Amino acid sequence: MLTENKFSKYLLYAVGEIVLVVIGILIALQINNWNVEKIRLKEEQKIIEAIVKEIESSIEKLEESISVNKSCAERSKAFIENSYSKESFEAEVSIIPSLFCYTGNKIDNSTLNEILGTNSRALISKDKYLDQLRVLKLNYDRLEKTMHYVDSYWNSTAVDYFNSTRVGIYMIPHMTIETPTKKFTPNDNLFSVLGIMNGFQYSLVRSQEDLYQSLRDTLEFLKYGE
Repeated sequence: MLTENKFSKYLLYAVGEIVLVVIGILIALQINNWNVEKIRLKEEQKIIEAIVKEIESSIEKLEESISVNKSCAERSKAFIENSYSKESFEAEVSIIPSLFCYTGNKIDNSTLNEILGTNSRALISKDKYLDQLRVLKLNYDRLEKTMHYVDSYWNSTAVDYFNSTRVGIYMIPHMTIETPTKKFTPNDNLFSVLGIMNGFQYSLVRSQEDLYQSLRDTLEFLKYGE
C-alpha cells in the first residue's frame, strides 16, 4: 500500500508537471503570436502611411492638371463657337496649336500597384481597405486609358494636321519651316480636327476629376474610416 501510495503521488506530480509545461508552452505561443501580430500591424501601418503619402502627392498633381486641361478645353470650345458665329474670321497662326493643348502629369501609384499586384492580404488584412484600394485602382486605369486615346489622337491626327497646314511649327521651335502668313482662316478641316480634340480634352478632365474624387474618398477612408 505504501508503494502504491508513493506511485500515485509520483504519477500525480508527473501529470501536474506535464500540465504546467503544456500551459507554459501555450502561454509562450500566445505571447509569440501577439508579438508577430504586433509586428504585422506596424508593417501594415507603414504601408497605409506610404499609400496616404502617395495619394496626397497625386491629389496635388491632379489639381494642377485639371486646372490646365479645363482651361484648354474651354479655350478650344470658345474658339470653335466664336468662329462659327462669324462669317469671315482670321486667327493668328500661333494660337492654333495652343487650342490642342492638354497635360497629363505622371501620377505615381507604384505603392498601390505593388500592394494589389502581390499577396495583398498578407500586406493589409482588412478587406474594407483592400476594396477601397481596388476601386481607386480602377479609376487610375480609366485615366490611363483616356490618356492613351488622347495621346494617340494627338500623335496621329493632330500632328498630321499641323504638318499639312504648317501651323504646327510654333510647337516645334527647333524646326525652321517658314510660315507663308501670320494669319490663318479657320475652315471645316480645322473645326473637325479641333472639335474631336475638344471632346478628348473634356474626356480627360472628366477622368481626372473622377480619379481626384476617388483619391479624396480613399484618403478620407484610410485616415478616418475606422
